[in-house]
Amino acid sequence: MNKRVRIFSFSEVTSGNLRIFLVFSFLLVFLISFAFAANVTTCAEGDNNCKVNNAYSCLQDEITKKKCSNLTSEEKVFSMLATGLCKNEVKSDAKYRSDVKYTAQATILLGKSDSELKKWLISQNRTSTGIDWYLEIESPKATTCTVSYSGGSATFSINEDKTILSLSSNSCFSLSTGNYWLKIDANCYAKEFETSCNQQFLTTLLYQKQNSETIYVTETTHSSSASGSTKEKVNSFCFKKGVSCDYETTLWAAFALSSVGEKVTAYLPYLTVMADENTNLLPESFLYHLSGNADFKNQLLSKQINNKWWLALNDRYYGTAQALMPLKYEESPQKSGATGWLFNEAQEENGCWNSANIKNTAFLLYSMGGRNVSISDGNASGTGIDCTAAGYFCTSQINCAAQALPGYSCSGAFVCCSQNIPLKTCTEQGGIMCASNQVCTGIGAVSTDAADATSGQKCCVQGTCQTPTTGTVGGGSSSCEIAGGTCRVSGCLSGESETSDSCDFSTDSCCVTSTSSGKINYMWIAILLVLIALVVAGIIFREKLQMLLLRMKSKFRSGGSTATTTSRPGFPPFGSSPYQQRPPLRRVLPASNQRPRPMPRSRSQSEVDDVLKKLKDMSK
Repeated sequence: MNKRVRIFSFSEVTSGNLRIFLVFSFLLVFLISFAFAANVTTCAEGDNNCKVNNAYSCLQDEITKKKCSNLTSEEKVFSMLATGLCKNEVKSDAKYRSDVKYTAQATILLGKSDSELKKWLISQNRTSTGIDWYLEIESPKATTCTVSYSGGSATFSINEDKTILSLSSNSCFSLSTGNYWLKIDANCYAKEFETSCNQQFLTTLLYQKQNSETIYVTETTHSSSASGSTKEKVNSFCFKKGVSCDYETTLWAAFALSSVGEKVTAYLPYLTVMADENTNLLPESFLYHLSGNADFKNQLLSKQINNKWWLALNDRYYGTAQALMPLKYEESPQKSGATGWLFNEAQEENGCWNSANIKNTAFLLYSMGGRNVSISDGNASGTGIDCTAAGYFCTSQINCAAQALPGYSCSGAFVCCSQNIPLKTCTEQGGIMCASNQVCTGIGAVSTDAADATSGQKCCVQGTCQTPTTGTVGGGSSSCEIAGGTCRVSGCLSGESETSDSCDFSTDSCCVTSTSSGKINYMWIAILLVLIALVVAGIIFREKLQMLLLRMKSKFRSGGSTATTTSRPGFPPFGSSPYQQRPPLRRVLPASNQRPRPMPRSRSQSEVDDVLKKLKDMSK
């Protein structure tokens, strides 16, 4: 009985090859995708601890990939602050103990165990310039006073209206405008002034940036009874870059010294009066930490943009990290807005920020206080009993009214204090109290806690209290926000357009993004490129792949029992005429009384051998 032998055509083989090639390609793409996601944990919405852990994993992967020795100086020092890695490379950097700003940043961590490093940093300060100083003496009654100093003295009278007259000749003092204070000559800044009056009195120092109208009062005052004495001395320093004062260097150096327990009040006058010339550095973040002054905190909060980020050095990631640095252990709507933006909008799938920027990712993690870094071994782990878990409070050095507690750990530049930061009243903060059904609005407005606030009340600084006309207190249900827009006080931003939807306040504008664009998924771009490369490789080596897969397929079929694939010299070129030496095949019809079977019929071994012999002869 004649049987049919199936000869596979070119189209059948190439179709099979294509299927196998595509399966192989997608399998490879899946493995690559799995490798990309291996170190990234999928976090539940709102699980910021999980997202912080992903950020640390990404940062450590980037550091390992690039190696500490190949990082820039800034990348090294911020990586050390966040993770404890690269400590040896920080010390071996050319800027270490030569560049004051870089060394100050290293001192934040290393200075806690290296007293010589602190001494070197302090030795880089100098007397600040550009500041005028005044001695103020006040008495409830008219009085006569004498101020003595090394090399001379000055005598004068004070009227009941606080004006000074009859100033004697001297080398250190002159009358200020209005005759209310004594202006100190710059050549006498290093001298100590001892004051004595014949009535009860108090003394303090005032300072002013040259050619400015703003007068600042130092935090310290001294009082005495009649015929007693007080002592005052000008202490105003900065840190130098070269031979001149440098503002950014002084910010970091003062912050570093504060973090290792040194007093930094002598640097505050220079940092305070020069802040308006250095707004691009966001100095309020440092000034709040160094001084504990709530005014600087409110100024810092008011500078947040879109309730999401801050700018410093024209960088919103760096600026946000810097702004969050003094707010580690405090809560505010602005801080919540920033962390929400960082974790829900700005964080990339690999866990990093700003295209896996090492400096910014490390600075953000350091500022948010994810982990404490051990100085002894350089690992990101606790260095003592957790301060807050023990029931104490992590504060800046200046805000700790009691003695700092040794043996308890706080993150970053904070110390463990037995007392919390005392709240000021709303009036002391320069604000007005908003009722529980009101919100604080206005450009630069800040809603904050106050010592005299009752349940639901908030102190509104630099703003006004308004009652929403629609929605709930604080907004969130206005037609604008329901429609996906944002209500803005001062008009829409670039890239936004104003709509007619209403806001809680009629003076606000409802803004929507003109064109929306999602975050770029770099992982899928990489996968697509790999897939394209595989397809190109498959086209280039298609003939070799066809032959390889054909041999594999032929071997597979030669061992089967349902069909026989005969080998032949090779396929003709695509599009050529059929092979002419192929023997004709005859289809044997079944007998009329037999029912056709759907499956191929078995072939006799002799017939198969005969066909194979003919094909073998053809190949000779």
